[in-house]
Amino acid sequence: MTDYQQAGEFFTAEHYLNSFLRGLPTIRTGDGQSFLLPGEWCLFCIILLCLNGRTAKDFVTGIGLQRLIRMEDANLIWRRKWRECIMCVSIYFLAAYTGIGIFCTAVGQVQSFLEMLQSRKVINDFLIPLLAACVIAVWQLVLSIKTNALTGLIAGVFLLTFSGYFSKWYLPGNYLMKLRVEEFLENGIKAEYIICSLLLALAAGIGLGKFFIRNMDYMQIKGDF
Repeated sequence: MTDYQQAGEFFTAEHYLNSFLRGLPTIRTGDGQSFLLPGEWCLFCIILLCLNGRTAKDFVTGIGLQRLIRMEDANLIWRRKWRECIMCVSIYFLAAYTGIGIFCTAVGQVQSFLEMLQSRKVINDFLIPLLAACVIAVWQLVLSIKTNALTGLIAGVFLLTFSGYFSKWYLPGNYLMKLRVEEFLENGIKAEYIICSLLLALAAGIGLGKFFIRNMDYMQIKGDF
């Protein structure tokens, strides 16, 4: 809203979409300078981690434990957990882009908004950040199940912060920042490689979570807190 009021008639849907999840470019701090992570980017990602981790281990207490006993199969619980995790992330991103679409429609930029969604930019601006968020959320879920929800949340926040200060292809937090994604693409890393690596990381998290949940001692395990 602030950008729109300042830019006036020069405000475009492209400007709005490019500002969403733009994150930070790679910044060298060897000369003693420091930089801060963008607050709106951190807020958007941390809220997602909080939503994702709130019911990580609800299957070991109360009604959740009753459901587990009746199912007689921990694999079903884990399958339900990681699917809910991915659905939560997808709805979260879809809600954000829907809000952007409504705002662009209100200011007369609906055509520009639709054109961008139909271009290849949707891969860089939507698909890659969505997959990266799914990877982080699933691994957060795995860690929460192995330990507790607070540990999973702290690890997720640490990963986001670490990714902000270190532009490395193997840190999935970098793929939540459009400026970093553009840098990777300019340096020769193809979008197909990024997507494949994220899918492999997602599959590895799902596999590890299945291993953990099948080998849990449900007589000894406790809830999150």
